[in-house]
Amino acid sequence: MSDSDLPGDWVALHEAAWAAGWSIDGASAGYRAGWTYTATTHDRRQRRAFATASAMRAWAAGGYVGLPAPYYDHHGITIYHGDCQAILPWLTSTGAAVVSDVPYGRVLRSSRNGAHGNCAIANDDDTTVRDAIIAWATERRIPAVIFGSPAVPRPAAITPARVLIWDKGEHVGMGDLTWPWKPNYEEIYILGDGYQGRRTSSVLRYNAIAGTVALAHGRTHPTEKPVGLMQALITKCPGTLIIDPTMGTGATLVAAKNLGRCAIGIELDERYCEQAAQRLAQEVLDFDEAA
Repeated sequence: MSDSDLPGDWVALHEAAWAAGWSIDGASAGYRAGWTYTATTHDRRQRRAFATASAMRAWAAGGYVGLPAPYYDHHGITIYHGDCQAILPWLTSTGAAVVSDVPYGRVLRSSRNGAHGNCAIANDDDTTVRDAIIAWATERRIPAVIFGSPAVPRPAAITPARVLIWDKGEHVGMGDLTWPWKPNYEEIYILGDGYQGRRTSSVLRYNAIAGTVALAHGRTHPTEKPVGLMQALITKCPGTLIIDPTMGTGATLVAAKNLGRCAIGIELDERYCEQAAQRLAQEVLDFDEAA
């Protein structure tokens, strides 16, 4: 088999990998990530992955071909530490749905004291990551449930009929103290089709986790979501696999585990990967009560 027998994008990736020092010969490709391609074994899944433009972007963003080794992998729950834009193109999307509390693009800064005092959320400078996740889900034709802020323009594909409201409770929502109403809600965007289950209100009332992240009973992440809220969303998602490309400390994965779903989480900050892994290792259900 020669390079002329392979898809054009594969040739470009082959050349880029060679330039980066990967071990490749004419008959097979021995990648450090474990991918193989031989003249006699045509794995169509691998060919399709390598032949996509998203695979090329993943190589450019992450510097590797294929999935990295899992940070955590147990009983159908997997965590990858890295940039979701580099990892997503290599994930399976069969039977999957995305449920993710993405960076909102509002440059959040917390003035509270504690372990995350004056914290910044990675990739929160704009909506690039949010939009990339939506584009990936749309390309794969899988449903996606994406959190957002009313202070930031909604994704282009979202209409008002596709927006849920998370009522965070009366105990949160400082905002502009001259305004006589609290900003104690966030938006949830529903993309794709196939959702199922009993019809319920489009206003989901689950108390936000109180306290600062410095407190033992407080949040483990500045924007941590209640597990009960995530379970309510996952319950109505089709498929058997839940993907959270910006998982934080793993509330989505815990919710999926509680519901008996497989799940994949990706997180850029290794501190949060460690906390999520520890959380998942606790063989107890982590429920939050609805308000």
